[in-house]
Amino acid sequence: MESPPPWGKGNDLLFCETENRYVPENGKIGGVVRVLFVCLGNICRSPMAESILRHKLMGHTDVFVDSAGTGNWHVGENPDPRTIDVLRRRGIHDFSRARQLRSADFEEFDHIIGMDAANIRDILAWPGARPEKVSLASSWLDPNSTDPVPDPYYGSPANFESVFHQLDQISDAILVRIARDVLYLKI
Repeated sequence: MESPPPWGKGNDLLFCETENRYVPENGKIGGVVRVLFVCLGNICRSPMAESILRHKLMGHTDVFVDSAGTGNWHVGENPDPRTIDVLRRRGIHDFSRARQLRSADFEEFDHIIGMDAANIRDILAWPGARPEKVSLASSWLDPNSTDPVPDPYYGSPANFESVFHQLDQISDAILVRIARDVLYLKI
């Protein structure tokens, strides 16, 4: 069994093989704010976004970050090697295994963030979808944006670099919003 990652929420984390992720020992996801990134296969964009945001949150226990895919063909796999390479070159070594979106995610997460319009359509069509929790990643930078975070899977390493920079900016915007939400909730 792998050792738990450093982003625990004050609970002991155990690796849940059926869900391909670490979960609190008590079965409840901790944190005041829970963020789920979603893309198609959960091996390029959403795990990159998860790793970036989790890296920026090191030491903060009021946020739980995860990722998922709308498809199931990569469940249990590590992120694409090009995703891992881009992250490692920036000192980010925390990666999760791919999993598929679940209906329970709409209850467990406060923010479900899709990478492009097709992801948003698939998320909103999911059984149990909660539209008020769903947003497009680029809308965190500009509420009127319809820009996708493009899927780099069939592209070059330069495409992965470009996606990293876009997700890095989006993560900063999410942090500003989360900081406001957490401070507001604790007052």
